[in-house]
Amino acid sequence: MYPEIGADLSNEYLKAIAEKKESGFFDAELMNPYKAREELTRKFAWAIPTREALSEIVIRCNQYKVQKVVSIGAGTGYWESLIAAEWGDWRVYAYDTSPPSEEGENPYKHTAQYYPVKKGGPEKAGEHWDTSALFLCWPPFAEPMAEEALKAFTGRVVIYIGEGLGGCNGTDAFFSALYEDWEEVSDVRLPQWYGINDHMTLYRRKGVGPAFVI
Repeated sequence: MYPEIGADLSNEYLKAIAEKKESGFFDAELMNPYKAREELTRKFAWAIPTREALSEIVIRCNQYKVQKVVSIGAGTGYWESLIAAEWGDWRVYAYDTSPPSEEGENPYKHTAQYYPVKKGGPEKAGEHWDTSALFLCWPPFAEPMAEEALKAFTGRVVIYIGEGLGGCNGTDAFFSALYEDWEEVSDVRLPQWYGINDHMTLYRRKGVGPAFVI
């Protein structure tokens, strides 16, 4: 009932999961997997990053001549900090309508901020060049944020992390637009919390070709 992380301990999120596993925390009480998820998603991010996922982002962005990543709904900025460490911090722009604060005043009570997260919503996706990638990690369920960001976005790659159509992220309109105007390039399975079926999928805008073939 704990995320299967294998031998990958390349970031603090994975190390925190490994520590809980080794301590027997997941086995002590029936509710502990849910408690661990609540604690660590609040501290880090809704999705669990891996070395494979971060490498795939950099490889595919280079393949499609992407110059920067624009994250909408960045939360603590944890994924953004790892992408920046992998690819260069000048390449990553992060926005959230309620950035973390020391007082934990945002809706998810985030106090940690791992990367500079500026205040802004889906409209920020339209303020960057077409040589960009849109990063959406766990957009809120039944709220228009993801579809509005996708509509505003003029770039060439979308990096989506979350559950699929009918899951606990985004709206039907978001997935309809994604399937109509974008083509899947790759899919990376992530370590998953109990009862969660999220993964990372990268899409290219239809009509946009790669600079090289992998």
